[in-house]
Amino acid sequence: MALTKGQPMAVQICSRQICHSLAAYLQLQVVWVYLNRNQNPDL
Repeated sequence: MALTKGQPMAVQICSRQICHSLAAYLQLQVVWVYLNRNQNPDL
């Protein structure tokens, strides 16, 4: 697969967006689990 000079930048931006959305998603998961644990001490 041949890369042009423009492609690595696009790939970088795309992976950065994926990284940000993944980080936001994981943060939400952690908060959700934390809140659920506080509401249900049995777990």
